[in-house]
Order: sequence, then structure tokens, then C-alpha cells
Amino acid sequence: MAGTAPTEAPIDRSGCPARRHGTVSARRHHGCTCPDAEAKYRRYNQFQYAGKAHLSPDVDHRIDATGTRRRIQALYAIGHREHDLARRLGYTSPKRVFAERACVIPFMHNSSSRARVYQSTAAKVAALYEELRDVPGPSTHLRARARRCGWFRPDEWDTADIDDPDSTPDTAGTRPRVVETDPTDPWFGALCRSGRYDPELWWAGTQRSSAQAVRVCGHCPMRRRCLQHALTAPENYGVWGALSERKRRAVRAELRRQLAGRPMVGSPELTAVLDCYTPAAGDDAGAAGTGVDG
Repeated sequence: MAGTAPTEAPIDRSGCPARRHGTVSARRHHGCTCPDAEAKYRRYNQFQYAGKAHLSPDVDHRIDATGTRRRIQALYAIGHREHDLARRLGYTSPKRVFAERACVIPFMHNSSSRARVYQSTAAKVAALYEELRDVPGPSTHLRARARRCGWFRPDEWDTADIDDPDSTPDTAGTRPRVVETDPTDPWFGALCRSGRYDPELWWAGTQRSSAQAVRVCGHCPMRRRCLQHALTAPENYGVWGALSERKRRAVRAELRRQLAGRPMVGSPELTAVLDCYTPAAGDDAGAAGTGVDG
């Protein structure tokens, strides 16, 4: 038919021994001998010899991760759960026992990879963001966490460039902020919500930031409630109740061993742990067993 673009014949890959095909990486690292991989590899070498390998269109380069992380945080802010988003993005971890927590988004937790992400990753996140930005998620916990951390919703980013590190949405004062003077707030008095500290301090994941967050938590009047929530929810990431991720995992594992299948909330074992790690939080002791979402 006139005007119809010719279709390309499928490439026969039956004789290629590689596990991956058709890309520069497949040619370089997996020994792909397919003609499309060979052509892309030759073109990449031309860019490399010219000293412009970073401009090659056939390589999945790393780019600034600011916009990619903001898109994920915006989806958190409307209630989308991390393990659901991780599965949609192709992150899986079959070695984990608990299926609902088996998937995480690595660049949201690994501080060494926060600065840059692959172009293909950024494109996948952007596509998922456009698909879900107008669809509320089921998690009230993540909405609450977004309010604590000051993350913006997708509609708040409409007025600004989400990929520009220096850009801030013009929300006309509607950015979620903690009302520290509201005594009805179940987290009233928490230092992480006081506005004196960067909320990212509790989630940065580096040894230095975690140590600083632990020191701040040590003076917080809400640390008993915070630790109780982190152990019973459970919270796998960030500093909660003056305990780092690693320490909290060890404490929770020991609690589960002692409980031997019994409920953790309201148990004397949990109370003993709270007494051990928050000995000076007597005013907040009554919060144990309330399961306050934090």
C-alpha cells in the first residue's frame, strides 16, 4: 500500500550464544554477535575514538537523579506503596521471605547511587509517573510520611520543572508542613517534625547522617512512640526511635524469636525493649501498643 513504511525483518538470534542481544553492553560484556549489536558497537567506538563517548546514543548513560527521585516521592505522597512501584519498575528480590516487602527501589535507599541514575531508569520512572500521577494509592502511611518529609504531590509539581535541582513548586503556601503548635497531633513535639532539621537526615542512609539522626532522636520526647511504631509497623528504612536500620532489624529479629509467633503489640517483651532503648521517655510510655501511624 502506498505510504506504508516498510517493516524490518526480524533478526535471527538463534546462532548467537549471548544471554543478552542487540546493545553495546550485550556486545561488550555478553559476547553478542548479532548484527544490530555489532553496528551499535562500531558506532560507539567511533564516538569513543573522537573523545565523545558520552554523546553516543547507543549507551545507557547516567544522568542526574533529582527528577527521578522527586517523581517517586510524589507518588509516595499520594499513597503509592514502594513495593508496588518497585514491581512495576522491574525491581524484584526473590531471596526475600516476605513477598510484600520483597521489592525496593534501590536508588531511593542507596546513598551511593542517589546522585545519578541510568537514562533508561529515568525514562521508566517518568512513564510510570505519568500513568499514576492522577491515581491515588492505598497507603495512608506514605501520605503521612510525605507530609513529615515535605515531599510534593504531582499536582504541586505542575508549576515547576521537576527535573531542575534548583526548582521548587509554587504552591502558594500549600506545601505540607508540620503544625508544631497543634497539641492534638499524635506526633506533637517530635524533633524530626520541628522544622529545625532537614527531614532527609533520617532517610539519607549514610553512616554520618544516620549517626546525626540518632543523636537528635536521643533528645526527642517522642522516641518511645516512634520506636514502638517502627518495630510493630514495621519500618525497614530510616532512623526511628534513635535506632538505625541495622540495629532495628536486629532488635526486631530478637523480639520475634522471643515472641515465637505471639502478637508483638502489647507484649511484655516489646515493653521491655522500649524500656531498654527509651529509658527516659516516661511521659510517652502510654503510647505503647497504640500502633500510631508514623
